[in-house]
Amino acid sequence: MLRALPPRVVFVLAKSSFSRTEHPKTQIENTNRSTMSDEHVKMFSTVTPRVAETHHECYVNSERFVLPKHYVATSTLGKGSYGTVVRGENVETKEKVAIKKNRDVFPKVLSARRSMNTRRTTTLQDPSLIPGENRETPHDNLRAMRLLREIKILHHLGQHPNVISILDLPQPESYENFTDIYIVNDLMPADLRDFLSSGETLLDDHIQYVMYQLLMAVSYMHSANIIHRDLKPDNILLASDCTIKVCDFGMARGIDMQNPKMSTSYVQTRWYRAPELLLNYKTVSKQVDMWSVGCILAELLGKKPLFLGNSPLQQIHLISKTIGTPKDLSRVKGSVEAVKFYSTMEKYPGIDFYELFPEANPLAIDLLVKMLQFDPDDRISAFEAMQHPYFKSIFYAEDMFVCDKFDFSYEDKCTSMEAIKEETFKMILEYNGLLCRRASLMRRPSQIMSDIQKDVIARMTRMEQQVENVKTLKGRLRKIFKKFIS
Repeated sequence: MLRALPPRVVFVLAKSSFSRTEHPKTQIENTNRSTMSDEHVKMFSTVTPRVAETHHECYVNSERFVLPKHYVATSTLGKGSYGTVVRGENVETKEKVAIKKNRDVFPKVLSARRSMNTRRTTTLQDPSLIPGENRETPHDNLRAMRLLREIKILHHLGQHPNVISILDLPQPESYENFTDIYIVNDLMPADLRDFLSSGETLLDDHIQYVMYQLLMAVSYMHSANIIHRDLKPDNILLASDCTIKVCDFGMARGIDMQNPKMSTSYVQTRWYRAPELLLNYKTVSKQVDMWSVGCILAELLGKKPLFLGNSPLQQIHLISKTIGTPKDLSRVKGSVEAVKFYSTMEKYPGIDFYELFPEANPLAIDLLVKMLQFDPDDRISAFEAMQHPYFKSIFYAEDMFVCDKFDFSYEDKCTSMEAIKEETFKMILEYNGLLCRRASLMRRPSQIMSDIQKDVIARMTRMEQQVENVKTLKGRLRKIFKKFIS
């Protein structure tokens, strides 16, 4: 029988997007838009309604929130240096939600009075020395880019029951005052890390159900050519009925071997990092996610992380000691230098997983072995794993959703903070359907069906179809859950 999970008091959504460095509080005066086209300036300055008419201001533990009037923030769920997550409610639908405020994502302009002569002289020497100018740093750009990427990916993936959904993207007051990003998500009481830390016992039915849902989510995102790259218990949100949702897509990449940006080997969390990434292999595949899924399965079985390395070297050492050194070193994926060094390390036969997890379901061990293969080419795929005998009692072919391919090409244009800000602002307007509405009001047919608007309409049609599919799947999940508790 499945037991309800204990309530949790701490809930942090997309934790990796919060930084440990406090961002300075500065006064908004204006924004440098020198890189924006006149068309963008006109559109961004006229399309958004006045915030006083549609929004209200509220404070939660001294944190200021500017939200649409149909949202009420009640209490803080989690807080970081760069953001705060609060519990909220849609007063119109009575739906409980999580509202995440990403604070000071885009640079503010410091107040400074200077003469034209000072500005002209300083510009010739070093633009960064001008008082009050925006100062971009790689860290700030990276943070803004991760948020934009997560918004675009979640919007593309739609309403899959095992992927965190964007319920709303509240509009900013204006482009000039666009510094904070608000995201309204599903409210989930805990994450898998919270549960594992609670000491509660996981039955095999729990593990089977959690892993099946995780594979449904991974298979779905892989069908869209999206690699999550940071799957771990902290990024798997959990409800009291064992329903899970994958979150935090800021580290995600596409599967494009021709694009170096899509083949970076960096993944945030070392304990769930695949061996080919530890050996600096530059080509990223879907199988890096399957290694992380295998590590999560092992943690569910053993109640603790399987590979607790404190450095990349120790991590690859623990992996070899546990699963064994590959017999054919010529198949080891990695940089030439890393593979050469690895070949000099001590060789290990590996540990029998059946002995390491003696109380586990043998079918779960068989699946774990297929996931934790040193060579990514030998690793089982998410699609294949869903059909593994371990899930025979709950597998249903219609659970394997397929998503349209996601296009990462927008990242090529986002080379500066201003470009990222423009793209993010445009994305929020698209989400709220304002671009199409504005074009219709102008009554200019040639502009109504612009490429952007065609894309919006196509996505809306696709999402409507997904909603119907999701309703069917949710019914299936409820039936599965009832079977477990009967």
